[in-house]
Amino acid sequence: MTSGPCPFDRCGYKPYKNVQSHIQRAHPNEPLPDRIFTESVGTRQLGSRKRPPQSDNSEEPSQSEEIRETQKNSLREEKSFESPKDYGEFIVEDLHKFNALEKAIIRFTLDNELSHIQYERLVCILERARRSEEVISCRTWETVRERAKETVKKQNLDFKEYAIDVNTVKDFPENKQLLFQSSIGKQPTLYYRDIFDVSESIFSDPSFQNHIVLTPSKLYRGDERVYTEIHTGDWWNNAQEEIGKDKVVLSIMLSSDQTVIWENQRYKAWPVYIKLGNVPMSIRNKYSSRSARTLAYLPIIESKAYGKSDWFRIAKKAIFHHAMSVILEPFTKKNEFLMRGPMNLLYNCVPFLAAYTADYPEQCLLATTRQGDSTKCPCPRCTITKDLLHDPSSKHPCAKPRTNKDSKELYWEVKGAPNKSKAEDICKEHSIHPVYNAFWDLPRFDIHSALLADDLHQLGDVLGDHLMSFIEELIVNEHGNEALDTVTARARNLPRYRGLRHFENGILPSCLKNATYHELVDCMKCLLPCVYDLIPSQAAMCFRYFIDFWFLAAAKEHDETSLTFMEETLENYVQSSSIFIPLSPTGLNFPKQHALSKYVGDIREKGIICNYSTTQTENQHKFDAKKPAKRTNRQRSTFTGQAVEFISVRDALLVMTSSTKPFSDTSKFSNRITEHKFMSPDNGETTIDSLSENNLYKDLESIIEGYIDDVKLNRLGRKKRYNMPRVEVKKVKVFKELRVYDYDDEGDCYEDIIRANLNYRQSVRMDFVLYRIEDDNDAPIRVGQALMFFKMDYGEEELDLALIQDYPFKAVRHPTGSPVLQSPHSRYKGNRNVIDADRIERAAYVVPDYRTETSSPGQYEQYLLVQDIDQDCWRRFATNLPKKRGRPPKDTANRNDRQ
Repeated sequence: MTSGPCPFDRCGYKPYKNVQSHIQRAHPNEPLPDRIFTESVGTRQLGSRKRPPQSDNSEEPSQSEEIRETQKNSLREEKSFESPKDYGEFIVEDLHKFNALEKAIIRFTLDNELSHIQYERLVCILERARRSEEVISCRTWETVRERAKETVKKQNLDFKEYAIDVNTVKDFPENKQLLFQSSIGKQPTLYYRDIFDVSESIFSDPSFQNHIVLTPSKLYRGDERVYTEIHTGDWWNNAQEEIGKDKVVLSIMLSSDQTVIWENQRYKAWPVYIKLGNVPMSIRNKYSSRSARTLAYLPIIESKAYGKSDWFRIAKKAIFHHAMSVILEPFTKKNEFLMRGPMNLLYNCVPFLAAYTADYPEQCLLATTRQGDSTKCPCPRCTITKDLLHDPSSKHPCAKPRTNKDSKELYWEVKGAPNKSKAEDICKEHSIHPVYNAFWDLPRFDIHSALLADDLHQLGDVLGDHLMSFIEELIVNEHGNEALDTVTARARNLPRYRGLRHFENGILPSCLKNATYHELVDCMKCLLPCVYDLIPSQAAMCFRYFIDFWFLAAAKEHDETSLTFMEETLENYVQSSSIFIPLSPTGLNFPKQHALSKYVGDIREKGIICNYSTTQTENQHKFDAKKPAKRTNRQRSTFTGQAVEFISVRDALLVMTSSTKPFSDTSKFSNRITEHKFMSPDNGETTIDSLSENNLYKDLESIIEGYIDDVKLNRLGRKKRYNMPRVEVKKVKVFKELRVYDYDDEGDCYEDIIRANLNYRQSVRMDFVLYRIEDDNDAPIRVGQALMFFKMDYGEEELDLALIQDYPFKAVRHPTGSPVLQSPHSRYKGNRNVIDADRIERAAYVVPDYRTETSSPGQYEQYLLVQDIDQDCWRRFATNLPKKRGRPPKDTANRNDRQ
């Protein structure tokens, strides 16, 4: 039997050319059917069977002869020795501790790379399915999508496709329609949702129903007014007075920004997002709350042949405002609406444009103003001339705010000009484009006042593109290129700090390639201690003032005192920035320098800048532009339509599957709770005597005795050795790290990991901490280095303790504005203390003062406490600047007296 089907009935195999080989592989231990004769196949006996009757045709070879022929050519194995002797059975623990369902879930988790949270969520769903009598009707994902599409249509939240006919676009360049169409190769297409329906879906979302703001308010601490949310500013109060108390201000917040959706830089998307200022900032800025929705996708228009032509740029601006007029059309028909709101109640709402978040080029596009070095008035918010942009601190009389009314009058003046030359002169004089603005038709949508300050594109660009480059140029001019290696070595030797980037390759702009915003912020925090002695003191002070202004601008809360000091800091920055004017090609006359003057006014009008920062837009790109793009076929002509379909289905499913439980707002969380936890225990318990053999822990027993005498027995003061209590239990349990969980006023948790590890990645890692000697929140803060964390029994209680080496403050001022710490090496040996671990506030960032390096390598006479990394640094309204500029900080005198 050489070919044919398998003789086993239950085997589903098709016929084989060599059935014997198949039987040998697939059925090695099964008895053969009776119709199979007995012969050995290979080295395996198929079993004893009767030989089938011989065929009458003697010329044909018998089947047994075929098998013998196969055996001659088959691979045979002959054992050289007999099997070794065994010594009994070894009982093996059963490793299969999962049942079949658990195995399937675990394999699904591993194959799809789910996190532990996703695994637990999957298990909960399966447990609920097991206990529930509900039936899953959606067996396929397509069924789920169809149900979501029905919901989208019912709520009118689907994207509409609008093909833009350039012949109907207002102010499109004359006689350029055909050339424009041939250059871009396709018709511009806008995808948009109804802005009224999207606004209503946010305003009536049951997740926010307990938190929707319907009326403005004013916050006070004592007698001083405080600015936080957008409804606590003057703008909302003025808007409410304008419409009356029976109506609701619908605070529309738009944002848009072109973004690259794939890494090859070829495909871009231009989404427009919408939020409501009626939703509190603590909810609105969290993507998980889904309070920000995608409103539209604007057309991307590019042309290699005419991209830099003036007429093509005007055409793009005209198409942009035509698209915006289509999006805003529902609000042009009526000034107020009955809108479903919280608890499904109807409110009479009046839409206002509270903010339009965008970078500088897009702000100019929105305001139809000109940009560039040759522009006379490059600011889209006011009419200041370019030669005054370097001084944002003073109130220039020519810096008249732009308004929709004035811009519209200038537009009609251009249109009424007798000739093109006169029209161009008017446009150049006022730095405008002759394009009709879509926002002019809406009475409460003043686009100029809606363009607000921004930390990402304004502060970040002033820092990265200008100040840091100027500092590097000063270093090279005064000390040569060799000094750059010194700065790089200092940056490389900076101590590590959790959450702070470590600049191994250098900290100056020449060492940074395509630095992100967060990298620039980390660089700003570390730069000054590395370069202050290599640059003029005026440059160091200018950079210090800019850092202070940065953190004041990004503060979570402002009052009149902080805003006044913010203005003073900006004025000091402007005065000291004169040293950089010779290094700037424009003499510091660039728009983002001028934008610094807008921060204080914007905070008074519309709250802190976290309300309208472009960082929120950048984060939303990840979920509403880049991820949807991955669900398309990546074809330029179709991917936008496929992306918006994915977004509409996803948003509908999120609404359909969301809980009716209101969103938890933690913005009014007031009680700060700090938790401490020891982690990474060392191997077992150890004795105090063995620890004392290490120089770091010398006299550990006497230090512990001093702690017991002072804290446990409450006998403060210096005691003689023989009067101190003795440590009865000489064993302690050592830990390598301490975790501090600190909750701020908004309920957000900050985790600090403080290490005291003698072998952390093959090096010693002992972090610095802020701590208090006394168990009192008003006790002075001290700075020390954590040498050890340990548990020790004392009486019937177990103590969580920390051995700290104190770095005392020095009553001196430093050019960097940082508090100065004295080196412990020059102090008496009693600068080490044992404290309760819960008296540690948080980690501190202490760096060497490189100018004070001693003859011993790695040793310095003094150190600097860098406060700019602190999560609460925005609460500090002053720093320790030299006396010749600025005012003395409020807390310095008291702190120095305590020392």
